[in-house]
Amino acid sequence: MVRAGLTIVLLALAACATVPYTGRQQISLVSEAEERQQGEQLYAVAKRRAPVSQDTVALAIVQDVGRRIAAVSGQPAWDWEFTLFDEPDEVNAWALPGGKVGIYTGLLPIAHDEAGLASVIGHEVAHAIAHHGAERASQGQLIQLLGAGVAVAAGGTMGSGAANALMQAYGVGAQVGVMLPFGRAQESEADEIGLILMAKAGYDPRAAIAVWQRMGTAEGAGSAPPEFLSTHPSYGTRIERIRAALPRALEYYEPGRAPNRTLPALAALEGANPSERAIFDSVVRIDQLAAKAEDAAVATAIGAEFDQRPEAVVTYANQSALSPGEAALALAVLRDTKVAPERLARDLQGGAGWWRIIRDTGASPRALVIDLGSVAKRLSSTRRR
Repeated sequence: MVRAGLTIVLLALAACATVPYTGRQQISLVSEAEERQQGEQLYAVAKRRAPVSQDTVALAIVQDVGRRIAAVSGQPAWDWEFTLFDEPDEVNAWALPGGKVGIYTGLLPIAHDEAGLASVIGHEVAHAIAHHGAERASQGQLIQLLGAGVAVAAGGTMGSGAANALMQAYGVGAQVGVMLPFGRAQESEADEIGLILMAKAGYDPRAAIAVWQRMGTAEGAGSAPPEFLSTHPSYGTRIERIRAALPRALEYYEPGRAPNRTLPALAALEGANPSERAIFDSVVRIDQLAAKAEDAAVATAIGAEFDQRPEAVVTYANQSALSPGEAALALAVLRDTKVAPERLARDLQGGAGWWRIIRDTGASPRALVIDLGSVAKRLSSTRRR
């Protein structure tokens, strides 16, 4: 027992780290390389288990907010990805080590607007940059090690029945007395860090209060287990702690830093302009048709519509990581406006959303829909051989 305790102390001393923004000391027995590998594996599983949303409008909003949060996360080397899963009944989001973030469409009505979405993404990104997953795994390893020491000591001083009873008590005590409070502490810490991240990205952190109020109403706070038996704080506790953390977060907030910070409600995208909605429906249609055609044929069809060589279309799409539909939209914007291609590419690479680009450039939604319709017509006659 003494040896096990000494081992735990030595491991703890050798594996101390500091959580950003809060300064809390944490123990992590998992390397960052291992964390990122696990994150990649779990991300692949998540994408196999849930369909990815084809709602280009909602996805554009999620990725725009996500990129802004990632830009202030302090982890520029991470390969950030923000995926919207089409699960209307799943009110959830998560972030994995290495920058893989998943949001489910069932969460969008709760988020309501861009600032609300930023509070959710900020919270999840906070879990990732604070290495909470590795910390919990490490604590589990230490508890198992200590439990093994207890089992050895108990086996030598009492009968098997008494030893089993002690082990059961130890297990319950560890779960309720250590692991669950530890989980609640992480949630509160992620709330605090998330408020700072969203504020640094240009979103009003006070929006988080309304999000958690809507979450409590949607889930029914009265049906939740007692707080001491839950991995999350109660909604009342959570909102109270968020209010207490707001003054610090507001020190990072500068109104107007995030252009077009507030967007229409995401519940059913009812605030979207019908013309803009038609644009993104056309983009989705092109992507669907492109999936059934050879890559060269897709580039040729798009290039023919905008008097561009196929290789130039491919280069432009790759440069800004655009889908075929988005590449066609970009070329349509360039034809309809006097915007320089370099500026549009720079805006896209900087995380600008399509709504903002269309409005800022003064592009005609009607002209864009006509151009995209012509591309779709060209592609509809092209099939993968």
